[in-house]
Amino acid sequence: MSGADGLIVTLPLGGDEALHWWRLDDGIITQRGQNEDVRDAAGLPSATPGERIMAIAPTELTFVNWLAFPDLKPRQAEGAARVEAARRGIGGADANHAATRAMEDKDGTVLTATIAPAALSGGLAHLQAIGIDPDFVTPVGLLVQPGDEDDWLEAEIGGERFLRSSRLVLPAEDALVAAVAGNIQPVVLNDEEADAALEIAFSDPPLNLRQGRFAKRRRAQGMGKRQWQLIAITLALAVLATLLIALVTLAKYSFGADQQDAAALAQARTIVPEANDLESAERALDALLIGRGGGASFGASAAALFQAVQSAPDVTIQRVAYGPDGTLSATLAAPQPDQLNQVLVPLQTSMGYVITQAPHQGAEGGTVIDITVRAP
Repeated sequence: MSGADGLIVTLPLGGDEALHWWRLDDGIITQRGQNEDVRDAAGLPSATPGERIMAIAPTELTFVNWLAFPDLKPRQAEGAARVEAARRGIGGADANHAATRAMEDKDGTVLTATIAPAALSGGLAHLQAIGIDPDFVTPVGLLVQPGDEDDWLEAEIGGERFLRSSRLVLPAEDALVAAVAGNIQPVVLNDEEADAALEIAFSDPPLNLRQGRFAKRRRAQGMGKRQWQLIAITLALAVLATLLIALVTLAKYSFGADQQDAAALAQARTIVPEANDLESAERALDALLIGRGGGASFGASAAALFQAVQSAPDVTIQRVAYGPDGTLSATLAAPQPDQLNQVLVPLQTSMGYVITQAPHQGAEGGTVIDITVRAP
């Protein structure tokens, strides 16, 4: 058990129906109810740090399947399964949102679930309107797990009865069960067993429908003390080296060149003792600065990038580097491509920087972009 605090709530089907909810403290169900105003009823008036929220989607909205891709790596298998699951859904690929999770077994099994995009977006919008933004949306049929491949389980969770086998989830409708399961008698879970299944699924959700364009938007976390220290050291080195380079340049073109040269070279040798003359000192200082991740234009370019990212709370910086040609490069990530434009557009139009970009799909379904930033 993860020991997490939070809430489980049923995903709305539409309208103003009263929602089933379960309040968990330290991973254990402590309250439950069925209300329209779930947060107040559950004693959660506002979001709290560390709180986890899981919504459970009814069987009638989702189709669960297991696909096998034995020749692919897990990430590749998830991508292939996402396409295939959406294609197999009612209405074809354009009418389905697919979520996947690789089981990482020898058969390359991938657990998949599809749902109509309108149903998922409508349910999320309903919950968000009452102050609930789920971290996970999980099909209700995946909350229980048969002990044996040949077993069938029957459970009722959130007012919905359903049947589950090792590779099938069905609404508990007599005609459908008779057609698929025949005369098999399922094992019926009691209330305590259903609660235990909810608690286990809450600690480790078996599948999250909030993938791709439905991934939960998270505000960028502030940089820690260590990161700010590294930036401060880099900028300090940039300023120091830039000043020394300026002294070297000034000495070369000022009156009293010999005396100025000697003084500037003496100053430079406090950092690069191997320098024999002003030219070698200038080259050594610039090389030292580049080696520290800076450069003559690093401070301005980095400051502009950090400023632009701070104005776009859903964008995160995954990597920053500085090249010997004066180019600042970085990798940015965001749930949606439009959010990255909130960083790139001001850098180009308002600040005048020259930007190149190479977007690609992130491992978790978001958008990742590699950029370079050059001073105008």
